Amino acid sequence: MEAEVYRVIECLTHEHHYGLLAVATLICLSGSFLTALVARKITFSHDMRRRIQTFLAALIGGATIWSTHFISMLAYDPGYPHGFDAMLTAVSLLIAVSGLFVAKTTLGYAPSPLNYALGGIAFGLTVAVMHYIGMAAYRLPGDIAWNPITVLVSVALGSIFGVAAFHRFILPVTKYCWLGGAAFMVLSICSMHFTGMTAFTLEFSPLIEIPDPVISDTVFGIVISSVTSALFIIGYIGVRLEDGADSDAQVRVEATATIDALTQLPNRLGLTRELSSCKNLLQLDKTLKIAILTIDLDRFKEVNDLYGHADGE
Repeated sequence: MEAEVYRVIECLTHEHHYGLLAVATLICLSGSFLTALVARKITFSHDMRRRIQTFLAALIGGATIWSTHFISMLAYDPGYPHGFDAMLTAVSLLIAVSGLFVAKTTLGYAPSPLNYALGGIAFGLTVAVMHYIGMAAYRLPGDIAWNPITVLVSVALGSIFGVAAFHRFILPVTKYCWLGGAAFMVLSICSMHFTGMTAFTLEFSPLIEIPDPVISDTVFGIVISSVTSALFIIGYIGVRLEDGADSDAQVRVEATATIDALTQLPNRLGLTRELSSCKNLLQLDKTLKIAILTIDLDRFKEVNDLYGHADGE
């Protein structure tokens, strides 16, 4: 185990371009936090809104996992000529989005505690499957030999942190627990990826030729970052629109509860809240003066007695 830890540290400190690694980290952080913003609402919404949120979370989360992996792979310097298989690269993106859709659907529709346990495991497995399909897309001049123990450790780490992330979404202790869920998502993706990067060794073979890349690593990195940024912007707009709709709905509910529909004046509940607010202000500032105007309608008691206070108001 000590040797594996040392290998992870060596992989991070000696075999990666720090600038690209910083870009991958930024994408992972922003994508995870944006995914968490959507994911925490899934279990509290219904019908079409829940389906839209599930799709958004899958799209943003899948793009986060995929782009983090391939930007990190561009940052990785194996010391040999290398390239990417276009078909497997595209398949890995499809796997990331599809797997996240399964994970978020489980989160939203399965009963507790299966929702966060199975959903978190599905998240970790998605990260792992996408990673190793992505590694299969990575062309090197030799045969890759995998260490099965390290592979299992990487899958286990991704799944454990995935369950922890989904647990924070489902069973929050405070209103900020979703931030912990986002942090665990980052740990799931990063621990799985960098442990997985230490799980292989390259058996060099001059018989294996690396085809000339269709696009350079720099252009590929720009394409990945641009597509991911566009998806993040779409997701952020979706989140803001949902928040706006929630705020409007809350205002309408509040108005219905506290405003009389006929006169558009505060009803009994509205008056009680206003008086309570005035009382609090007076307690905070003894110099304040508040005037109350009352209108006495003769014989209105008979209306209340006959039809009740609700109709009387």
